[in-house]
Amino acid sequence: MTAKYQGSSQEFDVICEPNTLIAMRDGIRLSTDIYFPAFQGTKATGQFPVILERTPYDNSSPSAVTNAKYFARRGYITAIQDVRGRFESEGEWYAFAKEAPDGFDSIEWLGIQSWRKQPISCSNSKSTPSINNDSWSWCFKLLPQLNAT
Repeated sequence: MTAKYQGSSQEFDVICEPNTLIAMRDGIRLSTDIYFPAFQGTKATGQFPVILERTPYDNSSPSAVTNAKYFARRGYITAIQDVRGRFESEGEWYAFAKEAPDGFDSIEWLGIQSWRKQPISCSNSKSTPSINNDSWSWCFKLLPQLNAT
């Protein structure tokens, strides 16, 4: 006998605000595609938990979009951010050089948005282990808005 699927329900549609530019402490702006839960083409009202994923692999790639939509349909705002100097983000890319301050600044920006429900969670892109380990370095700054799981 095959059991009926009882996974998480998809309660929402999705709206994306592409290329939202978030300013870092040095003025460089990072491109962030933000996916919101929606109803019939309109952003859902209220506060929602936020997931942040920072990636050097293009925030508009098919896998990033699929993941963001998956969570937005289930009531999470999902922010997929190109790291400094990659794709639509400003600045020059030096692997691992600005991960900690840029991640910190991004979490701070997300933390003051009216649509954010505390805490903010973080996700990894499909990176090599060395990129994953270093890109999480900013989590150790222990922002009160952050839930790094």
